Amino acid sequence: MTDHAIAEAGWYPDPARPSILRWWTGSEWTESTHPIEASSPPHTREMSNPFPELESSESATVARKIWPAVVIVGTLLVVIVGALAALTTALNKSNLDTAAAQAQISSQLTAQFRLPISVTCPAHVPLEKGGVFECTASDDKGYQRTVRVTQTTDSGDITFVLEN
Repeated sequence: MTDHAIAEAGWYPDPARPSILRWWTGSEWTESTHPIEASSPPHTREMSNPFPELESSESATVARKIWPAVVIVGTLLVVIVGALAALTTALNKSNLDTAAAQAQISSQLTAQFRLPISVTCPAHVPLEKGGVFECTASDDKGYQRTVRVTQTTDSGDITFVLEN
């Protein structure tokens, strides 16, 4: 309660729903309500709201109508972001890091032949021990050779052979 004088018992505009009257016992609101459009009950008083700080403004009414939608949209966003994160994690765990494989093969071939060799591997290679896939090695003159790559562990370690 505030420093305002305590209002007498009676029907007053509902602080949360101005379109209805709510019974005030003199100390608390009850569940008893009455539409304002109907004829006034016998003890209706023509007074302003005894609790002006609870008056419903247009922005508060709009906020009450909007917040459930905001909660639903927020919840959906959290679910979507969580699902995407889980999917990304699952995909990253189930695919070999082919960029790292390309760099490793390119580095070793460049050192072996003493000229720049670039390597291109497929983007999505399942991560599994014993898995085999092919990459393409190219030198700066445009010559290409196939590189046969074997996964030696489930954690992405590889060996490779330059094929003729």
